[in-house]
Amino acid sequence: MRISTAANSKALPSDVKVPNETTVKAMAAADRREGKRYRSAAALLKDLGIGRGLPKLAAPAPRR
Repeated sequence: MRISTAANSKALPSDVKVPNETTVKAMAAADRREGKRYRSAAALLKDLGIGRGLPKLAAPAPRR
């Protein structure tokens, strides 16, 4: 439906935004694989100061 709407109106269904200079630099650095790397999502969240990382999942109950 979105494609037909875009085709009929000859316009995109939403605004196309051009990234600012800071975003362009960050994307280029990511393409070059520069910057911090983390071994886990929990390490990333800890570095960002978000909560206490990801909760540990409980081991499944043994089958009988």
